[in-house]
Amino acid sequence: MGNKKKDEIKLSPFTYLKPIETIELKKKESIEKYKTYEFILNGSKLTVETPKVFIPNGVEDNNIINIEIDPNNNDCYNFLIFLQEIDDTVKSIEKFKKLEYIPILEKKDDKYLLRTHINRCTIRHRETKQNFIKSKIFFDNLLVKNDTFELMIFIKSIKLS
Repeated sequence: MGNKKKDEIKLSPFTYLKPIETIELKKKESIEKYKTYEFILNGSKLTVETPKVFIPNGVEDNNIINIEIDPNNNDCYNFLIFLQEIDDTVKSIEKFKKLEYIPILEKKDDKYLLRTHINRCTIRHRETKQNFIKSKIFFDNLLVKNDTFELMIFIKSIKLS
């Protein structure tokens, strides 16, 4: 078992989920001028359930939903720590060392925004805007554009709370 794949890296344990042992990158067919890599954790795509979070703006342009995370809420704080560890780990992938990383989290005032995407527009703007939700999200792939790369996160399901 000493044969590690070239693009596999270790991720330290965290408390939000069971420890992730490896991240594996598999190059996918490029779309237009972008390169994409599947983001595989412990042999499969990582899917997590969010705690109760706030959606300030509903579905935005390009099917984006920003999820607001309040670090003063204990469940959200644990989720935030998990996301920061994913962010730090992806940022340090050796293969992309010369590229600028676009983080999954953005600090806004005393809260954080997690940028997620939806594949189909089955969620209407008015259903999510200014609402609390619980959702399942999955970490899909790394998208490489010009001199940047980012981790794409998609909403698998959403439930108003």
